[in-house]
Amino acid sequence: IRAVLEDWSHRWSVRPEWQSFLNRRSFLHEVEETVAPICEIIELVESRQIVLDTDSSAVLVPLVVVDLCCGKGFLAMLLSYVAAGPVYPLLRRHIARVLCVEKNADVKWDHIHAAAADVTIATETPPGGAMDGTNVVLAALPIEVWSETNIHSDAFETKLRLISVGSGAGAGAGAGAGAGAGAGPPQLVLVGIH
Repeated sequence: IRAVLEDWSHRWSVRPEWQSFLNRRSFLHEVEETVAPICEIIELVESRQIVLDTDSSAVLVPLVVVDLCCGKGFLAMLLSYVAAGPVYPLLRRHIARVLCVEKNADVKWDHIHAAAADVTIATETPPGGAMDGTNVVLAALPIEVWSETNIHSDAFETKLRLISVGSGAGAGAGAGAGAGAGAGPPQLVLVGIH
């Protein structure tokens, strides 16, 4: 996580569209709150991999991480960038995408759009680094934003059900759909940090 934060600082601290994300008074608090859920997600992915390693007939569906009431999407951002590093390649293999669910319509999502661009670059970059030879951290997991979404509404429940049966927008698609690609509808991992 430290390497990701250092990279964000070097790459984006001077860009005005990033200020609402990087210059939040609660930035460090928000980052600290994501550590435990990211560790839990890593443990889940590692346990799934043990099943694959010990049972050659096992086929696991991809995971879709749903960050409920995500605010600015700190969990999604950090998870996507941590997955890009060499330490946790299993995240890329097991997670299809991350959904940021937020009721507030006024959230600026510029940082999420930049992450999407990094996912695109990462999928086009040969192993070993960025295309220009620099050692930047690129995002690995696609992030989708569901803005103006009330998690207590029937419509939200319906959208989640559509994903879990494989007919939701982009269900199972994404850079990380490796382990379960074609195995069926994704499994939802709901995360709520408050």
